[in-house]
Amino acid sequence: MGKLSPSTFVGKSRPALFFIIATCCAIGYHFAVNQWFTATSVVHFFLPLFLGSAIFFFSNHATRQKGKLQEIIRKQSEELSAAQSANAQLHLRLVDVERNSLSSRLELQTMRLKHVQSLPNSTSKFETTFHATPDPMLLADLESGLVTDVNESFLQLLDYKWQDVYNHAVSAVFSWANSNDANEFANALRTGKAVNNLQAISECKYGKNFFALVSMRSVSISGKRTVIIAVRDYSDLHAAQHEIHLYSQALEQSPAGTAILSIDGNVEYVNTRFTQITGYTAEELHGNKVPFLEELSERAAFSWKTLLATPEWRDDIFATRKDNTKRWLSLSVSQVLEHEVLSRYVLILEDITDKKEQERRIQHMAMHDGLTGVANRRQFKMQLAHSIELQNRSQVPFSLVFIDLNKFKEINDSRGHDFGDEILKKVAKRLKHILREVDLVARPGGDEFLLLLSGVHSLEDLQATLMRIAYHIARQIDFHDSTTTRMTASMGVSICPEHGTNADDLLSKADHAMYACKRTANTPFVIWNPSIDMGEKAS
Repeated sequence: MGKLSPSTFVGKSRPALFFIIATCCAIGYHFAVNQWFTATSVVHFFLPLFLGSAIFFFSNHATRQKGKLQEIIRKQSEELSAAQSANAQLHLRLVDVERNSLSSRLELQTMRLKHVQSLPNSTSKFETTFHATPDPMLLADLESGLVTDVNESFLQLLDYKWQDVYNHAVSAVFSWANSNDANEFANALRTGKAVNNLQAISECKYGKNFFALVSMRSVSISGKRTVIIAVRDYSDLHAAQHEIHLYSQALEQSPAGTAILSIDGNVEYVNTRFTQITGYTAEELHGNKVPFLEELSERAAFSWKTLLATPEWRDDIFATRKDNTKRWLSLSVSQVLEHEVLSRYVLILEDITDKKEQERRIQHMAMHDGLTGVANRRQFKMQLAHSIELQNRSQVPFSLVFIDLNKFKEINDSRGHDFGDEILKKVAKRLKHILREVDLVARPGGDEFLLLLSGVHSLEDLQATLMRIAYHIARQIDFHDSTTTRMTASMGVSICPEHGTNADDLLSKADHAMYACKRTANTPFVIWNPSIDMGEKAS
């Protein structure tokens, strides 16, 4: 262990000294008064002793805290010294880097310094402002058209060095987006006329093009006519404008009619196809409601409240054009959100009239006889099933009539198929003419017809209808070649629900009743009854 210095010893022993001094004072006092065992003497003895002890402990605690604080200060001093040392080393490295780059920049700075020094002192403020401005600018001599100076912003924009542009022709720096701007700039460069926002295309050092707006003013610097050319990069704006133009062209040439509506439903824009579909001009629609949307709202087929609950509404509508003609349109209305807030609606129209007509024709062909235009077997079976369901639900009776034209095969064979086809078409036309809209005429094939007579409640009414049918079939048939013929028919009838509620049973009973009619002379129809032999047909 090292030796303690007197000051260190005193510092560490100061609490003990206070305690010893206090005790000695107490003992001396008691010797002086010669009172050892009285109550007062005891108090006087222990009071100094207690105070000395308290001072001892307090001083000891303060000494320890001071030692800890000194230790913390020592460690922080060591860390600070280390940081200062590292900082000094970093500074030395930066100085080396700066020193290495200084030589490469010295030539450029020297050239620029010589250029500035060649100018009179009256232009120093202009030079300072010119080079400090954040806007890309260059100076050119009006007579020679050569660049006399450029600022840092211009060099950064083109990624050039000062010597790459200095003393070069201005015409080599810019190319022009159109011939009008090129001619206007060339004329301004000759005359010093001010120009604004000419569209130029400039090429960076590494081949990348950017679009710029060029403005020019003529000034006098040191007695020389000089032009100040300011350049503003609008590459991003040009790209956005090009994209908007592309989308606009696509929208304008779209085969679908498109309209942009405000949140109130007023038209803000329509393309050409929209005006062609609706018959209204853009001027007539702009600022107004779309007419057929108002019609839909009146019929409760469409409402703006619907669009608040769903982002898109779509339907096929039968709308009225401006000229009052009707067209089938496929319509969709969608929301346009900006920052998740409804701002507009987009309405898209397609004219589907031809498509609907084609679908109707296909549906008609699927459900109708190609020769006569009446219902075919498929539609008849569907309607028969519906009639049976209606009778079961609402007790609406109906009759099924099976018609066969007598001796049609002989006429068809002797006069030809075209003649036979004309007979079938004329008979079908007569049947459709004499029956009601609720009744159905069908041709399952050959010379046979099927009828569904709905709501015939009495046998008398049914017989009267059958007699009227037989009469009109037997009427003389006239042809275009002035020839005539007459036809008769055999009819078999089954009644629902009297004869059953099964489609096949009703058809079978009507078929057998028709053959029973053929076997009976001078009888235009037979209503099925149990006496008819279901196993026998006409030979």
